[in-house]
Amino acid sequence: MSIGFKACADLFISDGSGFLYLYACCNLNLLEIRDTAWNTVDGEIWISRDSLPEPEVHEKIRRLPSGRKKLIVKRIPRWPLVTELIAEGKITVRNASGTWQTRDSVDMMAIRLINSILMDYQVKGPCRSMFLWISASFWPPIISTSWNLLAQGILTMPFSENTWSV
Repeated sequence: MSIGFKACADLFISDGSGFLYLYACCNLNLLEIRDTAWNTVDGEIWISRDSLPEPEVHEKIRRLPSGRKKLIVKRIPRWPLVTELIAEGKITVRNASGTWQTRDSVDMMAIRLINSILMDYQVKGPCRSMFLWISASFWPPIISTSWNLLAQGILTMPFSENTWSV
């Protein structure tokens, strides 16, 4: 069974032109490089503000059981085409040292982090500072495996303890 993969990004700089995230990633299955790759936060993701997609907003008036009317606002996120945004230069990625799989010379975990950042922006608004993505071969063991690895000290966060979540 595969232990999984992990990646996290921390918002480093946010200015009028975009966001700079520092990120780290590693393959938990490669024991010889797991600890050094995870503790080295050397990847960079630059996302320009004009590449942030806006969600579709649906508004409708709904009648409540009491007879009053209420405005319901629903935000429907759109999946951005990250590879196109990278090709256009709106998003730039400098791969982390823990990169083990690339697509068009861009780290696959960075692409997944960018997807998470862009979707989170559409749903919740301005970008958050921390993302953690862990996958495993089978879905049910992912949470128990993650917590077991945390307890054993295999999963550690390179940033401050207050910023991580599973």
